[in-house]
Amino acid sequence: MTIRFATVASTLAITLLAGCATAEKESAHEQPSSQPSSMQQYLLTSEDFPADTKFQHVNQEELRKATTSRSAADSDDPECAARLKIVNVPTTDIDGVNAVPRQGTLFTNLVLKPQYDRDAVARSVSDRCSKQTATTQGIPVEMTFEEVRTPIPNTFVLRQTVTKQADGTTISSTLVGYANRRDVTASLTMMVLPEAAASSATEADLAEFEKYFAKAVAKVEG
Repeated sequence: MTIRFATVASTLAITLLAGCATAEKESAHEQPSSQPSSMQQYLLTSEDFPADTKFQHVNQEELRKATTSRSAADSDDPECAARLKIVNVPTTDIDGVNAVPRQGTLFTNLVLKPQYDRDAVARSVSDRCSKQTATTQGIPVEMTFEEVRTPIPNTFVLRQTVTKQADGTTISSTLVGYANRRDVTASLTMMVLPEAAASSATEADLAEFEKYFAKAVAKVEG
């Protein structure tokens, strides 16, 4: 099982958004996985979010489908596509949860083994690859990547913005952070979908992201 490290966070979040939308319509806040993983202990729980958050433990079958499928937005640049292939890592164990604190905002927390190569990830979205074009769901898009500094030590955080090539409309604004701790990688994605957002927000808020990313890192640190 492999994950395209740089773009997988937003790709996976989009893939799993339907599951969270279903959870929003149901009275239960937490959806248990049909196949519990040994990694579940390292994940955020519903108690880590506000009381009205719609929370879902990702069904393992859906997670496997998402992580083995072809990326929804492969770069048009062969060099950037090649860099992404280099950071593909076979996973031996993986688990995840979704949390929707409000309409149009989705958090996805993943934990997996083995750890990812941070330097390879950084190279895959740096220099010429910090801005890429692609086609996702039939729509030509532009993806921009920017490394973000945070006070959480020994982590790697990216801001990714996806816009329509035709008119520059923002499709998604994503913050994704990665932390290698012990023998696992923990990641947290915050994705804002402006067209679906309950507010006028068009960008993922760094302060809010850092709040939950710190919790996600603490989970794996024990």
